[in-house]
Amino acid sequence: MKIKSQKTIGNTRVYEHFVNHFNSKGLVERKDYMNIKGEIEFYTLFQYGLGVNWISKKEFNSKDEIQVSYEREFDNLNREIKSKELTAENQIWEWHEKQYPDDETIIYISKDENGAIVHKTIENTKSGEQIRFRNEKIYAVIKEEHDKEKRIINSKTINNEGKVIEENQYKYIGTTKLWKLFIDGKY
Repeated sequence: MKIKSQKTIGNTRVYEHFVNHFNSKGLVERKDYMNIKGEIEFYTLFQYGLGVNWISKKEFNSKDEIQVSYEREFDNLNREIKSKELTAENQIWEWHEKQYPDDETIIYISKDENGAIVHKTIENTKSGEQIRFRNEKIYAVIKEEHDKEKRIINSKTINNEGKVIEENQYKYIGTTKLWKLFIDGKY
């Protein structure tokens, strides 16, 4: 089965087309990105594991040359635990891992191409607090506040000297989310 959709600018001008090709389980196995003339600019192929999450995604140009690929792994609870972005030459561009030591904690790890940890974030999903590490040293803490609908209304990034270096304020009007960004106290 194929489903075609369009991306438009304004109300009339079609910018590009997308054609999704589905497998027998109803999952996208190929997505074609076409220009306004209907010519394929590039396409993506997906492979799936046991569940509904893709574990491999490869992007090709119109000449069938691979441009980038992505690999993901999931644990037995269907949570993503590893993702890698690979270049056309199959070299690691980005490597991320997640650990779940308990129901309220997620540890995000970024690694270099050799597997050495370059960045780590420990997030408490209940409190919304994140502690960020570089070279195993804390460099920032992010504290979030949420409204009664559990939407974020404030996020502060505090450096290791206790100074607020970034603040994000959010306000909701219907389905619209308004965002104000303050860096070093400046709007």
